Amino acid sequence: MKKSRWLRIALYALAGVMVLFLLLAILIPIFFKDDIKAQIDKEVARSVNAEVNFDLDKFRISLLRNFPHVTVSLDDFNIVGREEFKGDTLLAVNTFRIVVDVWSLLFSEEAKVRAVYLNSPRIYAQVLSNGKASWDIAIVSPEDTTQAEEEEAPTEFNVSIRRWEVDNGQVVYADAQQKIYMRVHNLNHYGNGNFNQDNFDLRTSTSLDNIRLDYDGVSYLENKKLAADMVLNIDVPQSKYTFKKNNIRINDFAFGFDGFVQLKENDIVLDLTYQAQENDFKNILSLVPGVFTQDFDQMKTSGKLAFNGTVKGVYNEKQLPGFGLNLKVTDGMFQYPDLPTAVTNIQTDLSIANKDGDLENTQVDLKRFHMDLGKNPIEAQAKVSGLSRPNIDAQASARLNLADLIQMFPMPGTALRGDFSLNAKIKGIYDAAQQRFPQAKIGCAWSMAT
Repeated sequence: MKKSRWLRIALYALAGVMVLFLLLAILIPIFFKDDIKAQIDKEVARSVNAEVNFDLDKFRISLLRNFPHVTVSLDDFNIVGREEFKGDTLLAVNTFRIVVDVWSLLFSEEAKVRAVYLNSPRIYAQVLSNGKASWDIAIVSPEDTTQAEEEEAPTEFNVSIRRWEVDNGQVVYADAQQKIYMRVHNLNHYGNGNFNQDNFDLRTSTSLDNIRLDYDGVSYLENKKLAADMVLNIDVPQSKYTFKKNNIRINDFAFGFDGFVQLKENDIVLDLTYQAQENDFKNILSLVPGVFTQDFDQMKTSGKLAFNGTVKGVYNEKQLPGFGLNLKVTDGMFQYPDLPTAVTNIQTDLSIANKDGDLENTQVDLKRFHMDLGKNPIEAQAKVSGLSRPNIDAQASARLNLADLIQMFPMPGTALRGDFSLNAKIKGIYDAAQQRFPQAKIGCAWSMAT
């Protein structure tokens, strides 16, 4: 009986302590709201060169949502730039939520973060032509620098994160220096991993809509969908990341990686292979601009696809890894719904090889490209060596009745007529700096139908 009585007393005491913690968590932000916000604003002004806007009334602490862990939430906060980035919102978040093991805060040298959640984050990251980045907002005082130099021993308090989630994110990255622009809509991401271990598997799942990627004024991806599920083994002491199970899908085109990436002092070592995970021609057809539409599922297709490649070597400021790519399409065909004529006999055999990372040693070999637009054949072959002064050997031929194109491609309201033919051969070195051009023999004919 005495043991039972003492057990009840202990349970009541534990419950009382937890209730006390909960009451303090609720009451402290209410009664000391102004003091807390003033202290936070003071610390932000000391350490961040940006406007950090938040409302303490939208700050919540709960023991009930993820009992026995503590859940801390903050709604509707944002970070706005200053100086060159004045008025630009670097980050805006509808809801930020973090779940922490409260006992690890009280009795452990490691704070165990069970989950981090971001709802509708909007990120606008910029790099100006002078190299200044919008996210470089940390203020480092001389005292902080001196203290960091004097602290040789690592801190005894660590933080580990087990799970994180991003829902409905929007990201824009604009780099004027490198001439890169990327935009992502509806980013959804989930990940988990035990980061307090030296070797563990990181599991992630990512999906996003309407990705756009431009480089140097050329659009490489436009309105594409992307989904990726990955298991990545992380060897922390070796800074080595090994691809295990993974599936990456751009529109309907699915591929995966094998191999590893390893970070060294000044180098990134890569030993990767990649290949298509499905062999239907329709999968790669979904990447062609203007083809992947709402009617794509109703499109008739046939044909086989082979796609694979490698990235192997060292990447640093002065060196690129070697790389290779092989693409082969056999007997491809597609036909739009409600249109009478198909594009048939699509044959492609392309390889790109670079063994040492020197771009001047890049070899592009298009052994064959062929397609029949109804009864209109197109044929091409090309070899290119080097990139800055490419040595080109290419030929192409085509014969088109333009009126036939309306029977194959959706062009409402468009009228085409006439016949077009082309025979072209190009051979020699192209050097823009020396205004050197390859020899070209081009025969082109155009006739208008009456």
